[in-house]
Amino acid sequence: MQLKIKEIEANIQKVNWKIDYYQKAAEAGTEAIHEGEPGLYEIYYKK
Repeated sequence: MQLKIKEIEANIQKVNWKIDYYQKAAEAGTEAIHEGEPGLYEIYYKK
């Protein structure tokens, strides 16, 4: 159970990091996406 909790915490941290990253990328107007995930910028932030 403890291992599963640590796994979930790590996943939450990664998601939080990605949210922060994409928000900063959107504010800067850049489409440079980390970890080879192009398309998220266009879907969620580009207007």
